[in-house]
Order: sequence, then C-alpha cells, then structure tokens
Amino acid sequence: MRDDLFQQVHQSFRDPQFCVAQLARANHLSVRSVQVLFAEVGRTPGDEIRTARLEFARGLLERGAGVRSACHDSGFSDQGTFARAFRRQFGDSPSGFVGKRT
Repeated sequence: MRDDLFQQVHQSFRDPQFCVAQLARANHLSVRSVQVLFAEVGRTPGDEIRTARLEFARGLLERGAGVRSACHDSGFSDQGTFARAFRRQFGDSPSGFVGKRT
C-alpha cells in the first residue's frame, strides 16, 4: 500500500491541487492513516510531495527554464512559497539554478 501511495505522489505532484487529503481520499484512507504509512519509513506525505515538486523544478531550472515556469510546472501555485522552499532544500534561490548543472 505504501509503495502505491509513493507512486501516486510521483505521478500527481505537478497538479497544484494535489495534497495529502486528496491522496487519502483517492485511496479511501484517512489523512492520519496516510501519515502513519509514510512515518513508518521516516517521511511525511507533505514532505514527499514538496520534495518531488522541488526536484522536478530544479531539473527544469538546470535545463534553462525560467523561475515562473519551473514554479508552476512543478505544482507550486505561489512563487514566494516556491522560492522559500527551494532555498531551504537546495541552499540557493531558484534564479541561482537557472542553467546551472549540479
């Protein structure tokens, strides 16, 4: 079951409306049940969604996409939230990654 949830996160993270509650509903589970399944491997579903979005956005930026495009194409609906999360995850602003290969 947990593997299916992880797979669904990685298939749906680009949808800005995708969230833990939607993941739970789609699997006929409570949000708490989803959280427990992720916690068993030391993760949270929210962190997993955010990490998938940030990794995807980083790849877009490294290939030269603009910050606004990377933000929206990776499932973030707010550029400020995206920029703060990106800096926390990677230690640099999204604009610092445009065209940069790591």
